Amino acid sequence: MSYPKTFLSLLIAFFSLSLAAHAATEWQAPTPEELHMAAEPKAPGAIAIYLDLERTDNNLNYQNSTVIHERIKILTEAGKDKYGSVTIFYDSDWQGVDNFEGRTIHSDGTVILFQGKGLDQEEVRADGEHVRKKVFPMPNVQVGSILEYRFTVSYGENYIEPPTWYVQTDLFTRRIHDEFTPFSASTTRYAQDKYGHELSELAFTSSLPPGVQPKMIREATIDNTGGAVAGIWNLDIQDVPAVPKAAHLPPVHNMSYRVAFFYTASRSGDEYWKDEGGYWSKSVNKFATPGPQVKEAVAHLKQGGEEQTLRAIYAAVMQLQNTNYLHAGSRSAEEQKSPAKSSDDIWERKRGNAKQITRLFVSMARAAGMPAYVMDVTNRDRNIFSKTYLNFDQLNGEVAIVYINGKEQFFDPGSLYCPYGQLAWAHTLAGGLRQTNSGTELAVTPSMGYKDSSVQRTAELWLTNTGSVAGTVQLAYGGQDGMRLRQREADKDFAGATKDFEDLLKDMLPAGMSVRLIEEANGKDMEQPLILNYRISGPVATATANHLLVPSQIFRAQAKQVFVAPSRKYAVYFHYPYTMVVQVELKLPASVQVESLPKDVSTSDPQVAVYQAKAIQQGSSIIFQRMFVLASIYIDVKDYGKLHDFYSQVNASDTTPAVFKRSATAQ
Repeated sequence: MSYPKTFLSLLIAFFSLSLAAHAATEWQAPTPEELHMAAEPKAPGAIAIYLDLERTDNNLNYQNSTVIHERIKILTEAGKDKYGSVTIFYDSDWQGVDNFEGRTIHSDGTVILFQGKGLDQEEVRADGEHVRKKVFPMPNVQVGSILEYRFTVSYGENYIEPPTWYVQTDLFTRRIHDEFTPFSASTTRYAQDKYGHELSELAFTSSLPPGVQPKMIREATIDNTGGAVAGIWNLDIQDVPAVPKAAHLPPVHNMSYRVAFFYTASRSGDEYWKDEGGYWSKSVNKFATPGPQVKEAVAHLKQGGEEQTLRAIYAAVMQLQNTNYLHAGSRSAEEQKSPAKSSDDIWERKRGNAKQITRLFVSMARAAGMPAYVMDVTNRDRNIFSKTYLNFDQLNGEVAIVYINGKEQFFDPGSLYCPYGQLAWAHTLAGGLRQTNSGTELAVTPSMGYKDSSVQRTAELWLTNTGSVAGTVQLAYGGQDGMRLRQREADKDFAGATKDFEDLLKDMLPAGMSVRLIEEANGKDMEQPLILNYRISGPVATATANHLLVPSQIFRAQAKQVFVAPSRKYAVYFHYPYTMVVQVELKLPASVQVESLPKDVSTSDPQVAVYQAKAIQQGSSIIFQRMFVLASIYIDVKDYGKLHDFYSQVNASDTTPAVFKRSATAQ
């Protein structure tokens, strides 16, 4: 995906100039229409909308701050529940959230000022990564209230952070004003990157509605007294729709309206990636050069051949503690005082972050005599790499490349519990920059196949005449699915993990069933499927006077039907291919007889997915089987019709019940 690119000169030999941050000094008075509005005609059904969204970014002379001022109108109870508190995510290593002020305005004009303190909390994402957030509960929020607040996000000293404006949010927005004051410096101090290059160019990439672009409202100049006048950019736009909302979308950041500014010392993308790649590769090699401790460790791990040796190295590295999956305060005093500088440091400490562990693996492979390299990629669960966006920060996940017996293979030791020879799905088909024998080059990681992630669900259940069942269930998760579940539970105690695993099954089965986890197997063995064994009981059937209607796909009792709309505006994007196999044996009592079973179904969407479902009677048991294979992760809009037809058959089959006759006397 590419976007227009505009390069503009940024004068950097300025005299120092003090410029106050552009921020409102007074609250904005609501209009009568805003106070009394009950809906937004341009966003039917909206639970809330932004009345105003203003961001003021300031890089002038290393001030490095963003002032955010927002006004939200609450339209429904759901809007009150979701937006009644202000949540701000931030990176505690280099960002700070300060100067929060807020107020709630009721429909009658009553104003209640926010007088509390923000709650500093931690959140665990689905992939197990811990992130920080500040939560500010707004006072006395009601349906019809206007929430107005402002705060400042500050960045580290001597660190310039040009803004990325995500113009679309999850709400319809009436008015947006973004403003940016770029860097300026004195005649004796110039803006430089970490390699000492003068940042003489300001550029941006954008994806905006036709005719809309950021504008330079004041060009950087030297006034007639010899003083510097800072340049200012802004973007004004009205009636911005919410970001697209549909199942299975590509990363929203790449689909939504946005502007990304960046400073650069390069005059072309090729020059930038070549230069940055050289410096990055040098730092990787410095860290990953095998030291005495790494060499000694590898000497003890060497096996008969390269494949066996690398497997032993991988297993040893994956035993280290990965701090990306621990809470934010987990860094030891030693790590804070003396950050790791080499692979020897990580091996000695037996812990490190994802990138450090990946580089250690490369170091150990090199010590074993195998050519090994690092690739830095854009995690495609959040973004898609753009060559025209000349900002190395878009690369946020390192993977390893090792030549085994002359054949290139990719590894992901920085992703906790990732099986040998696989990549976490967000690192597959991901663009980025890789090391080569002669330097660096832009590249894309390989895809994964449907056999690399598998789910098996089996059950042995006894049906009663009243429509209840009791029995055992086994869930087996291999590859990506096993890794995802293990990561999610990595920082939890036994009780917390048990509850999560029980809730996992409850969300599949008919509502109201009792679920008890009785055994977990292979919990830490990433090369084997994660096995979860349960005992379950409870009602599953819809009962009439003489019949029981039992779901033929009990594990999909609460699943939502997908792709039911006859048309779609956006491409379909799945996370990763997989295989799912289900078998449920339902044992019938003597008082229950089969009246009808769902027909066998076998259908496919060529190159995308395959589905088979069967119901087989064996004596007094019914065997329900289901197999689903997803082989492709991207379906263009023009091919949606075929996908819709395929899923129509899947949805119909999954929701067709088995019908049983029951004896009235046995009830």
